[in-house]
Amino acid sequence: MDFKDWLESTKGRFSSLCDKEKTETLQHLLELCGSEQLSFLVQVYLPTTCQVDFFAVLPNELSHKIINYLDVSSAFNSRLVNRTWNRLVTDCISLWSRLIWEAGMRQPLKITRNHVHTLAKRISRNRHMADRKSIREEIVKAANVNVTYLYLNGNMLAIGGEDRFVYIWNIRVNELEKVIAAHSIADLNFDKEYLYTASYDNSAAVWSFATESMYCLYAGHINGVMSIDVNREDNLVLTGSADYTVKVWDFHSGHMLNSFSNIHFGWVKKVKFLEKLKGDRHLVISSDAKGNIFIWTFQFEHNWSNEVDILKHLQSFVSPIIFNDKTFCVVLKSAESTKCTDESINYFSIENLDTRPTFKLLKSKRIRNIKDKLLIDAGRRFAVFMVNELDAINLQTYFYIYDIDREDILQRIQVPKDRCEGVAPVPILGDRDWLDGFTDNNQPNLLFISVERQFVTLHYLSHNNKV
Repeated sequence: MDFKDWLESTKGRFSSLCDKEKTETLQHLLELCGSEQLSFLVQVYLPTTCQVDFFAVLPNELSHKIINYLDVSSAFNSRLVNRTWNRLVTDCISLWSRLIWEAGMRQPLKITRNHVHTLAKRISRNRHMADRKSIREEIVKAANVNVTYLYLNGNMLAIGGEDRFVYIWNIRVNELEKVIAAHSIADLNFDKEYLYTASYDNSAAVWSFATESMYCLYAGHINGVMSIDVNREDNLVLTGSADYTVKVWDFHSGHMLNSFSNIHFGWVKKVKFLEKLKGDRHLVISSDAKGNIFIWTFQFEHNWSNEVDILKHLQSFVSPIIFNDKTFCVVLKSAESTKCTDESINYFSIENLDTRPTFKLLKSKRIRNIKDKLLIDAGRRFAVFMVNELDAINLQTYFYIYDIDREDILQRIQVPKDRCEGVAPVPILGDRDWLDGFTDNNQPNLLFISVERQFVTLHYLSHNNKV
């Protein structure tokens, strides 16, 4: 009997056996097999014939431990394998919690399947932001002379010009709403009722939008006024000057209430009210051109007092960024490094306001892989730096979006070269809410605003929602 006849006879007799007999027969045959036969069984026959999904039959706890090692691309691709894999990957909360954090999104209180889709859109938009072709520009002739200062509040953009006028533009409808005949602008901000300006002409002023004229003038500095802040609740105006002094004024009368000349020994470039304390005391932060930042208190007294209580002294050539919930951040030289280029961004909270305020360091993160940087703005999750880089031929300007928690660069966006030349204000950010972390509702639309002579350019991100 040849082999084929024997094989057919054996198959017929095997098929007539019961299941128990078949199993016993198979066991004996496997014991007779060598390495070549067993390799064929495991590597060729079983994978192609049985197609067992070993991952799907694992316990969920073990599957999730494996899933936690996936990067974001692998996670999304794994969900496309089949329904079982989709369920296992989507339901792995620890995976999505990590990926949400890595994508710069704010952590939700409870992660649901909807957050998976949100994350996919966020990743798509992150990639979209880096593409120069995705940025749409709108150019506005903002003034008849060179623009010297920009300040954005909601949809309203205030533009200071060399002609000493301030132009208030509604950028949503691209219309000029008000023109205020003011003075040279070193600093400005505004609310619904008033425009507040600090000027190189040694004065500060408040201007009424209702009358489009000066409401009150604050004269008394002997050099240019570099910064202004207002406390409307207590009707106080705070100014910092190149004469090294900080002064406090009555909002309505313009009368000087306090003058502090014993804090700074350089141009005062930033002043800000922080908190109202007990006993008519006020908490203030101020910085100067020599790299000193002071946080101090003064007590408002009608009989004049220039005594201050300096609570904290920091050294940084970058003005601090103040948040609304008693926190602020500042760029400092890294304490553990001797290199002058090694810096960290540090977040402080202000505590014990009922007694003598103290400051708690919330976090300190290194700024890595960005040289010769200028801090434009920062939130609790992201900071934006402007960097000039020399390529083979030209000097190019970039915005670096820096992920503070991950200590890594999220995006690098080129600022158009023809918007960077000449003497012009530093570009400012448009939408800012995303600096605290992305959500599905705060994707940046207006990325930044830049100036070239009389022209202001609004740089919009053309969103691509395809995932």
